[in-house]
Amino acid sequence: MVPITAHLRVRTLEQAWLGIMREIMERGREYRKDGGSRAGLLRKALDFCTVEITHPETRPLVPLAKPGCLSPCTEDMAEEYLREYLYNTNPPAEKEHYTYAQYLTPALHATAAHFAKNGLFVQQAVMPVGDPLDVAKYLEDREVSIPCLRLIDCRIIRDRTGSNRLCYYIYFRAWNHFGAFPLNMAGIQLLKEIHAVLITEKSGQDVAPGPTFAMSKDLHINDLEWDSARAWL
Repeated sequence: MVPITAHLRVRTLEQAWLGIMREIMERGREYRKDGGSRAGLLRKALDFCTVEITHPETRPLVPLAKPGCLSPCTEDMAEEYLREYLYNTNPPAEKEHYTYAQYLTPALHATAAHFAKNGLFVQQAVMPVGDPLDVAKYLEDREVSIPCLRLIDCRIIRDRTGSNRLCYYIYFRAWNHFGAFPLNMAGIQLLKEIHAVLITEKSGQDVAPGPTFAMSKDLHINDLEWDSARAWL
């Protein structure tokens, strides 16, 4: 068996979205999902994908609509996603199994304090998402939802201009590419910008947002989205 993989290096979030979408639609493996949320859907997916985005701060953070193609999200949606799902101290709503914020908000402050106390160029600032035994929940309830985002690792590098840059290394266990990827990545970029400010304030050293590296073993597009994806390409 030869895995179907893709490895991209691009400048912007929109270029990442379009480039991966082309890879999925042209070479993706088709399979039908057995269990979990949206069981039974037919998908095209990559067995593994990595993308390096050198300038993820480039605005707009979301794809711009073009004739005949609506964008799957907007800048306002990304801002709301940040506030409601990535960075707050609110508990999950009644029908929510989790929010990323319950893991990421305390981790942002803890990692910022770590950089301030132990130096910018350390390698322990990992922000895990979810519980190690999340998979056991499926033994009791096949419809349960567990986090798709599992990890944001952080590293500060000094670039050739002498600027300190906060890099994010992101892993999703499964990732809807057409609708979720652009919203997730825009929101996470906004989160990274908050994170850089926190580190700057706590450490007294200037830190700016840097590149983003993202990966997944199941970047996919569902069959209901195939026509929309083709229109973009």
